[in-house]
Amino acid sequence: MTDSSSSDKNTPDNTLKSTEPPIKKDAKAKPTVSPRKPDRTSARTPVASPKQPISKTAIVSLLLSLATIAGVAALFYWHQQHASEQQTSINTKIQQNNDQFGQQVTQLLRQQQVNFQQQLTSALAETTAQNEARIAQLNAQISRLEQSSPEDWLLHEADYLIRIASRTIWFERDTKAAINLLKDADERLKALDSAKFLSIRQLIRADIEALKLVPELTTEEATLTLMALDEQIAQLPLAMADIPESIDNEEDLTLSNNTADWRENLAKTWQRFKQDFITIRRRNGQVEPLMSPAHQQNLKENLSLTLQQAQWAASKENNALYLASLDKAQAWLLTYFDTNEQKTIKFNQALQSLKNETIEFQLPSNLQSLEAIKQHMSESELETLPQQQTPINSPVQQEVQQSDISAQNGDVI
Repeated sequence: MTDSSSSDKNTPDNTLKSTEPPIKKDAKAKPTVSPRKPDRTSARTPVASPKQPISKTAIVSLLLSLATIAGVAALFYWHQQHASEQQTSINTKIQQNNDQFGQQVTQLLRQQQVNFQQQLTSALAETTAQNEARIAQLNAQISRLEQSSPEDWLLHEADYLIRIASRTIWFERDTKAAINLLKDADERLKALDSAKFLSIRQLIRADIEALKLVPELTTEEATLTLMALDEQIAQLPLAMADIPESIDNEEDLTLSNNTADWRENLAKTWQRFKQDFITIRRRNGQVEPLMSPAHQQNLKENLSLTLQQAQWAASKENNALYLASLDKAQAWLLTYFDTNEQKTIKFNQALQSLKNETIEFQLPSNLQSLEAIKQHMSESELETLPQQQTPINSPVQQEVQQSDISAQNGDVI
């Protein structure tokens, strides 16, 4: 291809050279460029090129590319196979775990069912035994009541009276009523005319003497007295200002009939005239200012509140607060009220007498006779109850024993 192109290019140049005359070359002259005409024949005629040899580098590169592609394909195929095997192994393990977990759950459910059935059987047996014992006890009580004598009724009445006496002491705090109830209980036991009740009667007498030593509670009397005193506060006279007597001696201003005393009569007349306009008296002692009406009302209200506090302390049986309130009321009374008046003196005496009232005392913790008669009643009931026991080979015990044996051996129902 290079040869033909070169030959084609040289052909027109040669023809031009042959036709044109030779021209002398001038060094200073500019080169002339002749226009080149396109060659039509060269563009139309195909020219055959010779075959080039294949490079070894290209062959090696091609082989390496094919080997790389084959390796990548093999690696992808191996990865797919490995992933499929791993997925299969994971699915197998999951299935095994699910089967194992299902077996464990089933086993636990069966074990719980066995335990629940054993507990149910045991509870049923226990309940049945308790019901049978209760029924037997009720039947024994019914039969004993049918066969009871008037002595039994008297014993029950004595027990009831002692119980009521204990509740009267602890809830109502009324020792007089409790003593009367205990005396009635002693009369019931005395009517039985039996030596086995002498110990209970002795304890009843001991409880009566112990209650007699307890002082009588006068809370109601103290409260009513305080309420009455509270209403009398408005009539109590307050300690007003005390003006001392004048120390000036009054002069005798009587005029005499003697004309010789005209000087003295003139002085007395002038002195009497001055007293009608200006009077000066001299007094010794400390004079306190008068209290305002508001101050007087506050003093009476404070005294009333102190008495109300004492009423509340008496109702709550708080002896310390009760005495402190009375002391405070007495202090207010002696400080701000007229102690020379009869009303104030009587009021103070009433407060002093209220301090001697009994609003709090310690009751006995229990009654000895109550515990003794309870013990006697329980012993008498135990003697009348039949001694019943469940047979050794009863169906209930056999079922319980069988369930225990099956639980120990690990049997599943």
